[in-house]
Amino acid sequence: LDLNCVGKLKETSVVNSAMMFGVSSESNLNNRYQSYQQGAAGYVPPSTTYAEKQTSIIANSIQTSAQAEEKAGAILSQMHAQRQQIQVANEETGKTREAIEQARQEIRELAAKYRQKKVKLYFIIALLGSIDLVMVVRLFQCGGSFFC
Repeated sequence: LDLNCVGKLKETSVVNSAMMFGVSSESNLNNRYQSYQQGAAGYVPPSTTYAEKQTSIIANSIQTSAQAEEKAGAILSQMHAQRQQIQVANEETGKTREAIEQARQEIRELAAKYRQKKVKLYFIIALLGSIDLVMVVRLFQCGGSFFC
């Protein structure tokens, strides 16, 4: 065998293999399997648009976080104000209950005084009625004169 033939056989088999996998030439085959570290240009960093996108995403995240923190602070402030309102309302409710209880006591006292006055008036009515009855009887006994 000739060494030249062996070399050509290798090249032919590489080209045939490359054609089977969709690669048209040996140089394409070598380029296809090259690492980014072995390339002629060396490492190629991501494009500036990628970095800009990432920066934009981070900036949006920070802005969203700041807005959320601001809204949370506003909500906490509002909740604190509402808590104070509820506490004042609770205190007012307690004062109102005390005032209602005091009013009930006063109404009970007034009702007791009313009953006492009513009893006194019934007693006075009974006394005056009995005096009138005695006077009417006296009028009939004395013939129209109060003094007999």
